[in-house]
Amino acid sequence: MDILHARLGHTSYSKMQHIPVCKDLLSTFTSCETSIMAKMHRLPFNNSNISTTQSFQLLHMDLWGPYRVANVSGACYFLTIVDDFTRSTWTQLLQDKTQAVNAITQIFAMVETQFQTKILLVRTDNDTEFINGPLLDFLAEKGTLLHRTIVKTP
Repeated sequence: MDILHARLGHTSYSKMQHIPVCKDLLSTFTSCETSIMAKMHRLPFNNSNISTTQSFQLLHMDLWGPYRVANVSGACYFLTIVDDFTRSTWTQLLQDKTQAVNAITQIFAMVETQFQTKILLVRTDNDTEFINGPLLDFLAEKGTLLHRTIVKTP
């Protein structure tokens, strides 16, 4: 019954009662964690009052992983960087979370060299890879502000 429920797109118990094949099997139906999580919701976020007027004024960064399957070089973490103004996106593949600081310093160097500008503000979630000492020291040295949002929140 659980497989049928999943194949029907996690349809509700009340809709499954109308399917002839399901009527006899509904007594064996257990609650589905995916269906419960899909019905959760929260209030929308307020509109942001930050408006950028040129590239690299604000970068959004997030590190996620480990992905269940590593690539051929063994990388299973992904550092995603999005420019707020242009929505240009860079993705760095990392083998370990500790490589995030090095990848971020490389992005800063690339921006300064290729675009002759500085990154003014970085926005990240409040996860540990972004609030460690080396990264905070690097951002302070560059004069870049760090804004933190709530962990696991876009």
